[in-house]
Amino acid sequence: MTTLEKIKQARQVLILDHIFYGSKAMRLDLIEKIGYGTLATDGKCILYDPAYLDSLNNAERIGILAHEVLHVTLLDHIRRGNRDLALWNIATDYRINLILIKDRFILPDGMLLDSRFEGLSAEGIYDILKQEKQEKQEKQEG
Repeated sequence: MTTLEKIKQARQVLILDHIFYGSKAMRLDLIEKIGYGTLATDGKCILYDPAYLDSLNNAERIGILAHEVLHVTLLDHIRRGNRDLALWNIATDYRINLILIKDRFILPDGMLLDSRFEGLSAEGIYDILKQEKQEKQEKQEG
């Protein structure tokens, strides 16, 4: 089975088992991005690295696809504003992964999870992470 077939199969499972996620996933184009190392979205499509997707089992592919769907659904690509892109992505990942775990999705190893962010918005998580980063830099400089 090709990588494209695997990701399409994951979308089909989302349609059958998680209609909210599946209906959103079906609206996003799938774009292969060799060497990218992960998945990403720009709000219109899902970019995927075939080597990364092939390294995952089916449950993890479904989980990571739902992850990207939530980025689009929650308008993360629009809400960032002037915030630091890398830190914003981390904050949104923390929030999304907690939602997915509650919804009983399986996520690949290494996904960002921290229960202290339970119930917080991406903006709230971002502010905490930004403050912690600033405190760490001040400590290193001191």
